[in-house]
Amino acid sequence: IYFAANLDTDAQLLSTFSQLIAATLHPEQEVAEGFRYQSWEAAFHILAAATSEQRLICVIDEYPYLAQAGTPRKRVATMLQNAWDQVLEDSQIFFVLCGSYLSVIEQHFLNRDAPLHGRRTGLMQLKPLSLGEFARFLPKYDAETLIESYAAVGGMPGHIRRFRDNRSLWANIRDEILTPVEHLYSEARFVLTDELREPRNYFAILRAIAAGAHRLNEIMAEGNIDERTSAQYYLETLLGLGIVDYRRPIGPEPPGRQWGRYHIVDPYFQFWFRWVFPLQSRLDLGDQERVIEQYIRPEWSRFVAGTWEQLCREFLVPAGLDGRLPFIPEEVGKWWSHAAEIDVVGVDRQNKRVLLGEARWQARPMGEKALNELMDKARPWLQKSRGWRVTYALFSRAGFSQDVIQIAADQPGEIYLFGPEDLASRPKAVARN
Repeated sequence: IYFAANLDTDAQLLSTFSQLIAATLHPEQEVAEGFRYQSWEAAFHILAAATSEQRLICVIDEYPYLAQAGTPRKRVATMLQNAWDQVLEDSQIFFVLCGSYLSVIEQHFLNRDAPLHGRRTGLMQLKPLSLGEFARFLPKYDAETLIESYAAVGGMPGHIRRFRDNRSLWANIRDEILTPVEHLYSEARFVLTDELREPRNYFAILRAIAAGAHRLNEIMAEGNIDERTSAQYYLETLLGLGIVDYRRPIGPEPPGRQWGRYHIVDPYFQFWFRWVFPLQSRLDLGDQERVIEQYIRPEWSRFVAGTWEQLCREFLVPAGLDGRLPFIPEEVGKWWSHAAEIDVVGVDRQNKRVLLGEARWQARPMGEKALNELMDKARPWLQKSRGWRVTYALFSRAGFSQDVIQIAADQPGEIYLFGPEDLASRPKAVARN
């Protein structure tokens, strides 16, 4: 049984759920329109009786909507708890309760006063698809176009499937994200207004981050938010929902909190707040082509560069697992100080191993100069980590000059070169004893 809860009335939700149960348990019979069991308790007890001798999987999507249905004195979550304790726990039912945000799901299972506290078998967070998995949706695209597509739509399957690889990247962006009647034009707005009170302030913060403000003071200035405590509250809420994350430099020693930066997690949200939200009036008038040519294309390479950097960081662990790197990082990120930044950092503190990398999304190949600049920027990091073994990596959109290829060949295991094709390929199978 697959049941997708929504904001319907309690009676309508029960009717839909009842009809799904009846159709599953009695496929040979036609379910009458408007049929529903007398109560949620009755529906849960019927499920228990049906699974006394056979396994039944019941998936409830957007469970938080269902949990809050019912009456203030008797929510569906409480009725499910009672049914579980009375009959369902000893049946062969297998409930899968899903929600859009992990923090909201945790409230229904991990809080001590939550009805289902202590009754879950497991809790799983489904991550966005990796670039290699993303590539399976758009097999006709080359690696570079895949990365640019990922920068626009992110790794959520429901978003990815809107793109078609028989259309150009820009046709997909125009037709699926910038066109008012399409799903991705309004999806970000719908998700956030559904989850947040006072969405205006959250939108201002997300727009500021998408425009390049990453420190608290920058976000307050760009978002026109006067009170520091208010900005911190809004950011903490966005952090709890997984919409924003707070990144600190990955160095030999733990950094102070003042060094942290806020970033939007999902590339689709980053794209939406960078261009769709600020330019909505133009887009509503059907001015998609002008928006692309005047606003998006001039900034596109710089915009994609941020996603490219993040994909390079995410590449380190699978590359270590399948042997493309000499160790498996336990911590991945970037490093920065007042004087310099290192785009890609992966560390194994126990074995004192570090990978330091430079990622560039530009039209010309990376050469020896880029490698030398990386090594120069690495000196402050290495001065505080004596005894560590360092590996260098260059990540280039447009390949590498012959001189740096030769240097890497002369120093195997110490200098690595990666391009879009490396990141877009699926990890190799790793034999395990």
